[in-house]
Amino acid sequence: MNSVRFPEILIVSTCLVVGALLSTTGVAEGKKPKVLLLTHSQGYKHGSLPVAERVVKKMAAESGAFEIFSLEGYRQKSEGIDLAMISAEYLVRFDAVMFYTTGELPLDDAQKKALIDFVKEGKGYIGVHSATDTFYTWKGYGELVGAYFSAHGPNQLKLFLKIEDGNHPATQMLGDSWEIADEFYRFGKAAEDERRPVAFSRDRLHVLMSVDTERSDLSGQGMEKGGDYAIAWYQNFGKGRSFYTALGHRDDVWKNSVYQQHLLGGILWALGLKEGDSSPSEK
Repeated sequence: MNSVRFPEILIVSTCLVVGALLSTTGVAEGKKPKVLLLTHSQGYKHGSLPVAERVVKKMAAESGAFEIFSLEGYRQKSEGIDLAMISAEYLVRFDAVMFYTTGELPLDDAQKKALIDFVKEGKGYIGVHSATDTFYTWKGYGELVGAYFSAHGPNQLKLFLKIEDGNHPATQMLGDSWEIADEFYRFGKAAEDERRPVAFSRDRLHVLMSVDTERSDLSGQGMEKGGDYAIAWYQNFGKGRSFYTALGHRDDVWKNSVYQQHLLGGILWALGLKEGDSSPSEK
């Protein structure tokens, strides 16, 4: 494994934490939870990765609710990705991990166990967009993120999203519906593909929003009227929490203040700073 590493960058919020935020998160100054952000790409490398890193750092600073530790993985070439630092001893300093990644990243079995145990023992996981196109031969990771990417349509078309649970901190700002342009993922619903051994299932996941197939123009999306196309979900994972949103392919989505509120709500829930009903969904 390549021994050259990019330095960890600690992004510490410097803005004042308003009283309303403190009352809702219970975060005391100097005791903010820490999130490790991974943006490494062994597969397709999204052009929005640098934007995503900047936005998440800005969200941490402006909310004052958490700190971001970035490995700036998007700067590393696929053949030179270094994640040798990942271990149980390394992860113990964090409260959650956030993945905007692709492909079979270079983690050995001990490192993989450390990641799963980290969340199962009470920490948080946040997956964004192509996080479901990561480690797609590793069943443990598929169970952690919730499902595996199967296919997508064009990335410039708008769809209407149906908000299935408007009480969660990741959706409470959206009302009953949200129209947005992005690259909309579809997820395998049967584990027939040995390369992606975990199927999407409402029996395991609490779905927050899905494509409104009755209102949306599905041209070119590979979707059918009446189909079930989840876009964001969450689940309890052992003693920990796992949140995933499929949105985030495009630069303008990351710059969208509503999307930022959606993602921030998911991060706060994964950190245990906000609550939500984690019972599995029913169609």
